[in-house]
Amino acid sequence: MLAFGNLSLANPPARPGASEPAAAAEGKGASEKNPVTEELHRGTFVVTILIFLILFLILSKTAWKPIMIGLQNREHAIRDSIEAAKKAKEDADRTTKELEAKMAEAQRQAGQQLLQAKADAQKIADAMRVQAESDAAALKDRTLREIDAAKQQAVSEINTHAAELGTAVARKILQRNVTADDQQRLVDESLAEMASKN
Repeated sequence: MLAFGNLSLANPPARPGASEPAAAAEGKGASEKNPVTEELHRGTFVVTILIFLILFLILSKTAWKPIMIGLQNREHAIRDSIEAAKKAKEDADRTTKELEAKMAEAQRQAGQQLLQAKADAQKIADAMRVQAESDAAALKDRTLREIDAAKQQAVSEINTHAAELGTAVARKILQRNVTADDQQRLVDESLAEMASKN
């Protein structure tokens, strides 16, 4: 039942002189419908539909577009955020793979450099050993040559002294003077004899 001030739409004011038939109608029972009440229900329904349509038009022109724009903007923002997150994940994965590849390459290069350093150290050690062996052999050869030269010189000096001594002894034995040519011949003979004995 609608009420506006003192008016009630469900129970309209009675017209003068019509109170008896209305009372009689009410007394007859609720089975009979009041045409005014039916018309009010139809009128209320039509007014309600019209108000709904007017409000719908007003809201569709004023509020619906901003709401839809806001929802679309929100949808685009969410979609952009999802795409940005996917791109960031792809970039992170790509960067991770690149870093792993660079680390593997650095480890490979470090291994190669370590192997090269070991090979270079071995070459240097081998070269130093060969050089030391060569130096030792040269020193040994030089020492042996010096020893041989000293031996030859000593033998020569001994031969010379022996020849002089032999000449002196022979002079005394022969009691005569030996000339320089005789002395040289005696020395050469003595040296030859001594060399054949050695």
